Amino acid sequence: MPFGAHGQPGPAPTKGPGRRRPAPASIVTAFLLAALCALAAAAPVAPGQTIVSLEFDDSWGTQFAARQILADHGMHGTFFVISGLVGRADRLTFAQLHDLEADGNEIAGHTVDHPHLTTLTPDGQRREICDDRVTLLGQGLAVRSFAYPYGQHDATTERIAADCGYNSARGVGGVGAPTVAESVPPANPFATRTPQGVNSTTTTADLEAVVANAESAGGGWVQIVFHQLCAGCGIYSADPSLLAQFADWLAPRAASGTVVRTVGDVIGGPIKAGVPGPPAAARAGNLVPNPSLEQDADANGVPDCWLPTGYGANVFSWARTTDAHVGAFAERVDINALTSGDRKLISPLDRSGCAPAAAPGRAYALGESYMTTAPTRFVVYTRDATGAWGFWITSPYFPASVGWSQASWITPPTPAGATAISAGLALGAVGSATFDDLTVAANLLENESLERDANTDGTADCWQRTGYGTNQFSWTRTTDAHTGTAADRVQITALTSGDRKLIAPLDQGPCAPTPTPGHVLQLSGWYKTDGTVRLLAYTRSVAGAWSFWTKSAPLPPSAGWTRGSFVTPPVPAGVTAVSAGLALMSVGTATFDDLALFDAG
Repeated sequence: MPFGAHGQPGPAPTKGPGRRRPAPASIVTAFLLAALCALAAAAPVAPGQTIVSLEFDDSWGTQFAARQILADHGMHGTFFVISGLVGRADRLTFAQLHDLEADGNEIAGHTVDHPHLTTLTPDGQRREICDDRVTLLGQGLAVRSFAYPYGQHDATTERIAADCGYNSARGVGGVGAPTVAESVPPANPFATRTPQGVNSTTTTADLEAVVANAESAGGGWVQIVFHQLCAGCGIYSADPSLLAQFADWLAPRAASGTVVRTVGDVIGGPIKAGVPGPPAAARAGNLVPNPSLEQDADANGVPDCWLPTGYGANVFSWARTTDAHVGAFAERVDINALTSGDRKLISPLDRSGCAPAAAPGRAYALGESYMTTAPTRFVVYTRDATGAWGFWITSPYFPASVGWSQASWITPPTPAGATAISAGLALGAVGSATFDDLTVAANLLENESLERDANTDGTADCWQRTGYGTNQFSWTRTTDAHTGTAADRVQITALTSGDRKLIAPLDQGPCAPTPTPGHVLQLSGWYKTDGTVRLLAYTRSVAGAWSFWTKSAPLPPSAGWTRGSFVTPPVPAGVTAVSAGLALMSVGTATFDDLALFDAG
């Protein structure tokens, strides 16, 4: 029976009737939970009864066409939702999910990002499964059923699905899947069986045969899994007329005991509270795991915690190569033909914990070793608070190089709501590129672009205008900025000794970052000056005392914006905080902006 298991992008979501305002995006209230629990008992099953569940995976926008078909036949379906994709151009919106649920349909979980769960660590699986459910519950949706992406699961995955508060979980049958109906109750509610999923070659007769076979074998539970509902929009799609014709055939069979129920109604059980997945482990220095691409625990030829990917029309191949910059391995991509798009190696766009956690408004230093036959550039993605990944920004191009070269770039501050970052070099032309030694480091300084001044005192939040010695000076908050709308300008009109500088506050507050002893730090800042400017740093001891630590050589005067950079000595033992910034050390004027301090390991 020619069914399949996965969908392709399709038309924009269909608009349905009877729109209602979505529930508030907050935790499900105790009252709602109690009300839903009262309805959560599994409906009784008569001996020899056949139950059919109509199920829709991946939250494709085209599935909204099922709403009217189901309503016309007095039926309800179960919609398994990838929460990180809700609201995308080709996916269902939360408003549509609320409309479906209001009609009596079930909204169920399908992970945040639709990864291959068995390739993730247990904690990575928990983030995908648990956080998906927490997000849907937070939208006021009653979520108690789960489907494994690609149908892939093992004993660990099944246990995690239960731990996350689900009452059941299923895969999806592939080619040759048995058509034997699942028992009610299932022998293992976290590994329920389905026949082969519906695809573009499936006929109404195929669907009817699955149900008829169950009826003749003594009944049981038949789960019919759809993906896209559109004509000719992919191999894992079905024309909505197929669902309508199947529903026409199913409806009168209720008189002889064959009924249509949602997964949650078949399994029963309460709506349990959400259980958030564990936060990703904090890292110091380079935030990406396996940066030198050495580990490949599953021996699949792809380094652990990395994703070879891309987009557009191109012909390409990836290879794990021993022609490495450091260590034993690097990753090579060859593009043999290209009409559009690129190929790149980045952290996976999922909840595995491989992609570094990010903070809104924070800049990141990117570095990577490369050899290419064409120019290359960084491509950067961010994840928002809902778990959805989106393209953010690209760097300038770095030139082609027949030998190993280093690409380095500091991003602008990340967008509001950013929770994670994924980055890597991309090849966007016919040719080859070899990548190794990727780094992502967070700017340790707060309000690095000097934009925020919450108390409007003229000094940027988390910065201190200070200095020492005998000199006459003035400070100004100026709109002549390198980025954003604000920078700091200092003018020294007379100087016998000392300096004037902009640094993180020398206090016990949270603005001065905590470094890792033994690590070196990369300090940088943008400046314009006609005087003498240096980068400099201070450290705080266990006793809370601040003292001068180190400074750069004088930076060259510049009438336009110039970036100065300096690598510190290793952070001394016992240091509990560090302050850094720029100083004007002569008569003249200096303007400062976009200061950065990175842990270079």
